Amino acid sequence: MNEVGRHSVPVGRRAANKDARRAAIVQSARSLFLERGYAGMSMSALAESLRASKATLWRYFKSKNAVFFAVVEAEAKSMHAGINAAFARDQDLEAGLLAFCQSFLAAIEAPDAVALSRVVTAESGRTPEIARIFYKAAAAYPREQLSLFLQRHRSKLRDESIENMSAILIDLCNSHQIAVILGEKKAGAREPRKLADQYVEIFYRAFVLQTGGRGLHS
Repeated sequence: MNEVGRHSVPVGRRAANKDARRAAIVQSARSLFLERGYAGMSMSALAESLRASKATLWRYFKSKNAVFFAVVEAEAKSMHAGINAAFARDQDLEAGLLAFCQSFLAAIEAPDAVALSRVVTAESGRTPEIARIFYKAAAAYPREQLSLFLQRHRSKLRDESIENMSAILIDLCNSHQIAVILGEKKAGAREPRKLADQYVEIFYRAFVLQTGGRGLHS
């Protein structure tokens, strides 16, 4: 066996072990963030929960902010996958908007997403950096992908900035999560499709150059 053959498996195993260790740190940190909030979670507490030294943690993450970013990033993966699926097909404007809103609403009203958003809401006044981390890791991607989708349908839209239209539709969706966070509404009280249909209707009335009404629900 040549030199590469002898060392490829151990190297791959080491990489897998490192990834597994990192995932375990993120999972434990997630539990602590949700239980104690951002301010209450410390690297010392995280090390204790993992029965590891802080030196071990520093090899994977340089700061608590870096750990929090990893937690948010991990939570956002499923949401991003749903958004990718919503825009994966060559859909017309209405079908794409409905698919996006349904996927986004289902993701942001999931219990873990609501709990993490409560952490960010509670701590962002004292620690503005975590709001920036949350936006970069989770919130920016849906807006970017929606803007790209709207750009493909630019000819059907009014003379308004793509960024503004994207922001308004996402803010409509986020208003539902805010109501859930504040206890004004219960998660799942309305099916994502019904809310999506309502928000897309508002979007159409505001921004779409209509000739015959909405195609699916006119």
